[in-house]
Amino acid sequence: MIGTINDGLLLIGGFNGYGAEVGPALALAVTNYVLDGSWPDYARPYLIDRFGGNWPSTWDIDTEAHELCV
Repeated sequence: MIGTINDGLLLIGGFNGYGAEVGPALALAVTNYVLDGSWPDYARPYLIDRFGGNWPSTWDIDTEAHELCV
């Protein structure tokens, strides 16, 4: 998944072993997003927006990854 959360924090990850396959294209998509402000069409299936956008208000170091999903 890729996308921005919590005031511009950019997230890219969660490829579950497919990072070598999709990682380079999504890295390019992130670069395009940073430079142009829009996601290319091929990145749409990976956008984190499809999960609803209800993110925690804090990203404390003692927060486990599974606790970040609400």
